[in-house]
Amino acid sequence: MKILIIENDEHFQNLLKKNFESHGFTAEIAKTREEGIKYIENNEEINLIILDLFSEEGISAEVFCKKIKSTNLNLPILVLSKEYEMVDVMKVLENGADDYLVKPFSIDELISKAEGMLMVKKENNEETKDEKNEVVIEDIHLTPKEEAIFNFLAHHPNEVLSRDTIFENVWTFDSRSISNVIDVHMKNLRKKFKRSGKKNVIETVWGLGYRFSR
Repeated sequence: MKILIIENDEHFQNLLKKNFESHGFTAEIAKTREEGIKYIENNEEINLIILDLFSEEGISAEVFCKKIKSTNLNLPILVLSKEYEMVDVMKVLENGADDYLVKPFSIDELISKAEGMLMVKKENNEETKDEKNEVVIEDIHLTPKEEAIFNFLAHHPNEVLSRDTIFENVWTFDSRSISNVIDVHMKNLRKKFKRSGKKNVIETVWGLGYRFSR
């Protein structure tokens, strides 16, 4: 598996690269988001992007995520952020990032999250979907995380599922992500259903969670 790390701090770059490679990954480095875009355009084999939110150089993280997802919808993006950057985290999630990790974190936690995201991507690619579900999402382009959430809800029709239940079954690793990350992905799913003209099959049950209704 090949990972692209977009990070402008040389010490942190080398630390991440060394640890990912020690766990069997191939890790490449881009110092800026523009470099990252150019690298991805010329290397189709990238499986995951690690994007540090802190860098203020060049294009914004939101623009970067939106551009990547416009041509590489199934390429997962993991954002590294600081606690005070949560407003920015919500913005990048709305523009295509799949998940985030708050600093400080352990290397084991980062590796675990990356492996979990790649596992979700693999399961989505291999899963044989219910024919009715295929009709529902036909012509709607979902990110790996959106598709994982949708599939989990669709396999529990008319059942109210709490955020904790969704999180435990879709995020296959320990995480410090807050419940907002689920709400943002639900918001994005609804936007895509609305734009496609299809019926919104995801219902919010206030105070309880979400329900899939055909």
